[in-house]
Amino acid sequence: MSAKTNDTLFLAAGGLALAGSCAWAFFQQSTISTFLEPVLAPSNGSVVEVAPLAVTSPVSRQWGKPEAQTAGANWLFEVFTPPVIYYNTETKQFTVTVPVITRPEVVEGTTPEQAVVAQFGLGLVKVVQPLFRLQLVGYVGEGTSARGNFQNELTGDIIFGTTGKKLPDLNLEIIHFSAERVRTPVADGTVIVETVVKATVKDTITGEEIPLDAKVRRPEGPLQVTFKKADGTEVTAKSGDVITSGANIYTVGAITLDPPSAVVTKTGGDLAAPLTETLVIPPPAPAIDPAMAAPGQEEGMGNPDGGLVF
Repeated sequence: MSAKTNDTLFLAAGGLALAGSCAWAFFQQSTISTFLEPVLAPSNGSVVEVAPLAVTSPVSRQWGKPEAQTAGANWLFEVFTPPVIYYNTETKQFTVTVPVITRPEVVEGTTPEQAVVAQFGLGLVKVVQPLFRLQLVGYVGEGTSARGNFQNELTGDIIFGTTGKKLPDLNLEIIHFSAERVRTPVADGTVIVETVVKATVKDTITGEEIPLDAKVRRPEGPLQVTFKKADGTEVTAKSGDVITSGANIYTVGAITLDPPSAVVTKTGGDLAAPLTETLVIPPPAPAIDPAMAAPGQEEGMGNPDGGLVF
């Protein structure tokens, strides 16, 4: 098809479109003309009445008074001003009032430890980390003649030995020992020379190999805690253990070594709900100040046992 034929077709299509537009405008003329009619004011002579605008007085809108929350009557706060929230370490709960920490009442003639036991029924005596039965504590000699100083944690005895020494009483064998000089450069260009002492022992029953370091004692097993009961007896436990004392049952929770503490939950007896306490070692009882003696008491007077005389 030639270019002339294409031009003819386009021209014909354009003519048809123009004719169609004109036809549509002709048939819509009556509708379009209605929009062109002018708007005339009423001519009957009546007066147009203007209705007055209703003016309302402004109403003051204030935030409502804060209402108590479901957490309790003291939980009152504005929308944008939440209260200061405290944490009560005794009840393990949050509060908006300053918590009052209760302390065991120390009765005259008793120690703080006895006061804790009397109130809770259980007192903390100590927390220890059990140690591996053999510890590397040092060395003697130099070079290949060096020997390790090992301590038997079960007896307290010191054992001298090196690679190949067997310890049948502990079911152990020293399979490696070294006391090597190590040079460590520091920032100012100097070199620090120190002897690094290490050993590896093998459990002859399980086959486990245990590294030992002269600078760090090797622990073994979980922390152990010692409690004193109300009857004066002591009991050793670890986290998860259950202790029975009279009608009460104590479940040991988390234990920390530094500072020594243990979380204990008490149930049974006359308790309506479980009671959880974080037990710590009570501070020692304060020493008696001689200056607080009764008036008229002469300094230096006392009994043979060292107590004050009143």
